Amino acid sequence: MSSTEKQEQHLETASPPEELARLLVVDDEESVALTICEVLRQEGFEVETASSGMEASDRLQRSTFDLVLTDLHMEGGDGLSVLDAVRQHSPFTIAIVLTGFASVESAIAALRQDAYDYLVKPCIIDELKYTVRRGLEHRRLLLAEQKARSSLEELNRELERRVEERTAELQNLNEELVAANRAKDIFLATLSHELRTPLTPVLGWVNLLRTGSGGAMDASMMKQGLDAIERNARLQARLIDDLLDVSRIVSGKLQFEREPVNLVSIVELSIETVRADARARNITIETELPDEPLIAQGSPVRLQQIAWNLLSNAVKFTSNGGRVRVRVFREGSEAHIVVEDTGIGIAPEFLPYVFDLFRQADGSTTRQHGGLGLGLSIVRALAELHGGRVRAESEGKGRGSRFTFSVPCVASTASARKVEDRCDDLELPCPVLVVEDSPETLAMLHTLLSRRGCKVLAAESAAEALEIAAKAAPCIVISDLHMPLMDGYELLARLRQMPGLERIPAVALSGYAMDEDRDRALAAGFQIHMAKPVDPDNLLATLRQLMPKKSGV
Repeated sequence: MSSTEKQEQHLETASPPEELARLLVVDDEESVALTICEVLRQEGFEVETASSGMEASDRLQRSTFDLVLTDLHMEGGDGLSVLDAVRQHSPFTIAIVLTGFASVESAIAALRQDAYDYLVKPCIIDELKYTVRRGLEHRRLLLAEQKARSSLEELNRELERRVEERTAELQNLNEELVAANRAKDIFLATLSHELRTPLTPVLGWVNLLRTGSGGAMDASMMKQGLDAIERNARLQARLIDDLLDVSRIVSGKLQFEREPVNLVSIVELSIETVRADARARNITIETELPDEPLIAQGSPVRLQQIAWNLLSNAVKFTSNGGRVRVRVFREGSEAHIVVEDTGIGIAPEFLPYVFDLFRQADGSTTRQHGGLGLGLSIVRALAELHGGRVRAESEGKGRGSRFTFSVPCVASTASARKVEDRCDDLELPCPVLVVEDSPETLAMLHTLLSRRGCKVLAAESAAEALEIAAKAAPCIVISDLHMPLMDGYELLARLRQMPGLERIPAVALSGYAMDEDRDRALAAGFQIHMAKPVDPDNLLATLRQLMPKKSGV
């Protein structure tokens, strides 16, 4: 046992200040021992006696004393052996030596053995009392000092432990920040590449179509060029949409209106979207879908975004000739969409991070698969916003993967009927006022709506739109928000001041797609805010919802 441990043990067994001090008198002369013992007892001390150094050493091993008075020269173990026993077994016990030899050598020898003081026999009673009380006070101070030192050492150990823990936490945070910063740098480099890549075929084909490739542009090449332009334009639009979604997710501003949605129809639409890519790479898509509608409360667009992301990922990371399996089923109160593939799989060390922002299993310049790596992060956020969850599973690289999206579902035939009713009434029977200061966009919208049987009232400015509306009242307005001289907000306010147009439905088109822009448009009276580039199918679906029936025109 170390000296520090002995001291701490003695602290625990030492007599508290309010208890009687325990004294041990050691002397081989019985009369001297009894006299000293009686004097000290009259002073209120608890006193025991020992007649030899050996007996005293034995008592010191078995019990604790506050103070020991020992004769220096005895038979059966002298006073120095008693001092040695005190030092070994009771370091905080005060030792006072009694000697009949008033030699300096004896005193020095005793003091060197850690004796507190010495008295010469025959000793003066008052001097004895004073020396004993002074020794006990010295012991009290030693105990207080040791207790304070022990408390300080314990506090120091606790501080060191906390510093070590905090240092480890800071090191972990620093490593995470370094990893996040590295992931951000890789993401920004990838972003630059992914945004620039679709522009190359777009600009190239535009140049070929414009020049006619030396006059030899046939219908097949024209179709090939237009398909390439459309495909890459949609790709770039999706990249921008993903970036905006991530911005909304990080800021907590991603919101949507909930309505009954048939998950079976959502999955079927998503399958059709990826089927062409799968067919081109000879990938088989197997489906296991229920015959009855499976209804969940949520946003049709966002739920389809979840299904499309999971399906497109499965096709993207599956080798040619592989297989993708899609299952939709209900289990208890939850609906599940499971997408399995025979693709490249996910490494075990990357699996916990597969849904993290800016994390890709392969972020190198030699990677085989493009994209920003945001899709699964968006999927998890959308799943949680719908009160659901998404889980990724894989047995490792080259062994495929399985993604499961689970969301609460409702068992309501009324809800299912409401979903089915939205697919009816495909005609657009009444005039639509389209206001857009971009001639190309205006021409595209005019052509799109005209081919769907709509009578289109086209205007390149707000002023022109007011003139047209005064002559032929429309039943719905599609307007750009940011136009010179008069913007879309003021235009809508003036239109609704015209007789018969007080409640005219309005769709806002804008290149500004943040939540603040949407909120401002809705507050101004627009029913829908659509970000450019406008998806024609989404626009037509929106018009179906907003347009009055023929009987109400």
